[in-house]
Amino acid sequence: MTPYKRGDIVLCADGRGDYTSKPRPVVIVQSSDYLLGLKSVTICPLTSVLSAASVRVRVKANTATGLKEPSDVEADKITTVRVARLTTKIGEIPERELEKINHALRIWLDL
Repeated sequence: MTPYKRGDIVLCADGRGDYTSKPRPVVIVQSSDYLLGLKSVTICPLTSVLSAASVRVRVKANTATGLKEPSDVEADKITTVRVARLTTKIGEIPERELEKINHALRIWLDL
């Protein structure tokens, strides 16, 4: 399996969580330094239901992201899943949007 890194957009086939019950794209928000050798990974789901909420970050659909339509990163739905639930890397979050995700997570987690 190819090692993942922070900012990767990956399909997650959870099947059990409240917000990840169907296969959907997620962005890895956990530090890349802590990904190797662990059985879990912290992610934020993406949704095509767009919102103007301050803790949502808009990501364009293009070949770099691998998204088929514009989507919002849901920093308010940060969660941890087993790495085994991640199936396919489809793209990466651009650096500018990754900085916005950092900001949204700081707001959501009051850091």
